[in-house]
Amino acid sequence: MTKSKINWWKKKWGSLKEIYQVSLTNSVSFEELYSAKVTKARFYSVILLSFCFVFILAFCVISFTPIKRIVPGFESDEMHQELVEMKSKLNQMEIELAGKVAYSQKLDTILSDLQDNKLSETIENLVQIDPEISSTTKDIKAIALFNYHFYAPVNGAISQEFNLKDKHFGIDIVCNKNETVKSALSGKVILAVWSVEEGNIIAIQHQDNLISFYKHNSVLLKRKGDLVKSGEVIAVVGNSGEHSTGPHLHFEIWQNGTPINPIDLISFN
Repeated sequence: MTKSKINWWKKKWGSLKEIYQVSLTNSVSFEELYSAKVTKARFYSVILLSFCFVFILAFCVISFTPIKRIVPGFESDEMHQELVEMKSKLNQMEIELAGKVAYSQKLDTILSDLQDNKLSETIENLVQIDPEISSTTKDIKAIALFNYHFYAPVNGAISQEFNLKDKHFGIDIVCNKNETVKSALSGKVILAVWSVEEGNIIAIQHQDNLISFYKHNSVLLKRKGDLVKSGEVIAVVGNSGEHSTGPHLHFEIWQNGTPINPIDLISFN
C-alpha cells in the first residue's frame, strides 16, 4: 500500500473521531431543547443499531403474531394444513393416473399387434393385463357390476350361449340384417378393425376396466378413439367373417381380461 493510500485511510479514520454537537432548537424562540456531543462514528453506529432493532422487531411481530395473516406472502396455519392435504391428494392422483396410463399402454400394445388370423388369441391375452384377477364369472360379479345399467346392443333370440369350455366368450344374438348395434355403456372406442374370421369388429373401453366387443357387423360407424354414450349407435348388424353363418351379432363383455356372461347383466328380449 502506498503512502498516499495510508494517509487517506488515516484521514478517514480520524474524521470518525471528530466531535459534533447535535442540538434540538425551537424554531420560533430559538430555545435549545436538547443538546449532545457525539462523534461521527457513534452517530453512524446509533443509526445502524436503530435500523437493526426496527427490522428485528418488525420480523418478530409479523412472524409470531396474527398480523402475518394480513401480510401478502405469509400463510396461516390453516392454509398450510390445506396445502399439505392438497399435496397429498395430488400425489395420490398422480399414482392412480400412472396406473391407468400403464393399463392403457398395455392394452394399446396388445390391440396394435392384432392380426386378422389371431383375433381370438389377442382377446384371450387381455387376461395378462391384471395377474391378480379371478378367472370365473362368479368372482367378477362381486365387483359391483350390477350397479351399471347395461344397454342391450340389439334385441333378438340367442342362438349360441356363453361357454368358457368351448372358448365362446360371448353370446350370438340373431336379428334382422342391417339392424343398428348400440353401445352397452358409455366409453371410448379402442378397436375398429376387419378380421377374416370375425368380420367387422368394434370394441369399447368402459369404466372399471370393462371392455365390450361387437362382431360380424356389416358396417362400423365409429372409429378408434371416438367417445360414445350408452345406447349410441356404433355399427350395423351383418354377416361378415368366416365364422358367421347368418345375420347376427356376437357380443362379449370383459373385465380385467376375464369374460363375463352378458345374459347375467342384460335382457335381450
